[in-house]
Amino acid sequence: MKMKIKFFILLFLIITLFFSNVYAANSTRLEIVNAASQTVYFENDNGYISKKIVSIDPENGEVTIELKIDNSSNEVEDYVSNEVVLVLDNSLSMSYTSQDGQMRKEIIVNSATKLAEKIFEVSDSVKVGLVDFHGSDTTRYAGVIRQQLTSDKNRIATALQNELRIDTESGTNIEAGLVVGESLFSDLNNNKVLILLTDGVPTDDVHGNFAGNIEEDGVTEEHRIICDNTKKTIERLKSSGIYTIALMTGMNMEDHDENGDPLFASQDIFDASMEAIKLVFGTEEDPTTDKYYLVDTTDIDKVITDDILKDVSEHMRKPLKNIKVVDSFPDDVLSNFAFTMDGDPSKGQYTKGQNSNIEWTIDELQPGESATLRYKLKLTDMNDESLIDKVISTNRNVMITYEDDENNSKSAEVTTSPSVSLKRIPAESPTPSSSQTPNPDNTTSNEPLPKTGFTKVVGAFIISFATISLTIYLRSKKFKDIQ
Repeated sequence: MKMKIKFFILLFLIITLFFSNVYAANSTRLEIVNAASQTVYFENDNGYISKKIVSIDPENGEVTIELKIDNSSNEVEDYVSNEVVLVLDNSLSMSYTSQDGQMRKEIIVNSATKLAEKIFEVSDSVKVGLVDFHGSDTTRYAGVIRQQLTSDKNRIATALQNELRIDTESGTNIEAGLVVGESLFSDLNNNKVLILLTDGVPTDDVHGNFAGNIEEDGVTEEHRIICDNTKKTIERLKSSGIYTIALMTGMNMEDHDENGDPLFASQDIFDASMEAIKLVFGTEEDPTTDKYYLVDTTDIDKVITDDILKDVSEHMRKPLKNIKVVDSFPDDVLSNFAFTMDGDPSKGQYTKGQNSNIEWTIDELQPGESATLRYKLKLTDMNDESLIDKVISTNRNVMITYEDDENNSKSAEVTTSPSVSLKRIPAESPTPSSSQTPNPDNTTSNEPLPKTGFTKVVGAFIISFATISLTIYLRSKKFKDIQ
């Protein structure tokens, strides 16, 4: 009889222990409330930072979190972050020929066509427009829009080739070309680039002044007024955030006019023309524009397709330098979660701060490049009643500081946070899978994979096993008694 009692007690303890462990291990689970913070874009759309939960182990209360820095443009559909306006001289002198017999306008238009094509290769977030100009004292007449800003590279290429069929006209109102070119830019805070391609001294401005070509008497007072007004417009464009590039060509004694005669009748006229050009554009070493090229006609193609392309590319696609990210943990995380790194950052180094944050530094992030850092947070007590149904933010905030390509210090802050909550599992509810990934909508966790009937099946198996064992025991006992 004592043996029977001992056996039943032992069997009861085994079953009780098993079920208590099963239900204790599955009585709570960690769930995702918000899978990601908002994506914060940097100034001038120069990249972004985000934070999200990339995986979760609900039963063990562990989440894996990823910080990401990306030096690329806004991912919003149809968003354009770069605008380029080509401003082409269509004055009479553009029909003049270089020493090798090529017409200036043809060289500039063909080079500009190649430049536009390469700009679209450099950036998939760009629009290009086209303006030409000649002479008049009004912007409406002197500056003409040939193509509004477009992201269609075929349209801008067609507009440029159509330029070859447009007759040149007398006069050079550079200021009109600049003003009309400016009107093409949007009001958005985009990277804006204006490229001026010209071959002569300005003879008109938008204020009604006219001076004509420079003759033997040199730079007149009218020329100086026109040059000064043109220069002021360039400076105004720069101060408004438009990156200006100017190419001046045709300033050499070897070029010829439409009749085949030398362009400059004397050295004095050439020197006076160079003086006037300097009044507008300065020098290549100290330019009025952001970039300035004074080139022979034979060098136009190389300068436009190599040097100017490089300038535009560097302005549109800028590196981020001396990046520092500080991810600060709230008290709920510090008190209730254990922190571990999930491998090394993909780029840069990290250090653990004074218990309340981690710091991540990156020397430089090139255009189109991204970097990630991952870490794990594991809940230390899955049965903490004070945490049941409480929304726990995984960070207080994320601060990033960096320097742009001009070494200006910039900063941004992520104020929202991925969050989780400890939930109690109803007695008959299915338990979640041991590892799950957040939904693509970054709001809630996936539905758990069901494990319905697991404890019932195992429990039935144990009870059956115990019953059979007891039966065998009793029969063997009876058999011994008979003997």
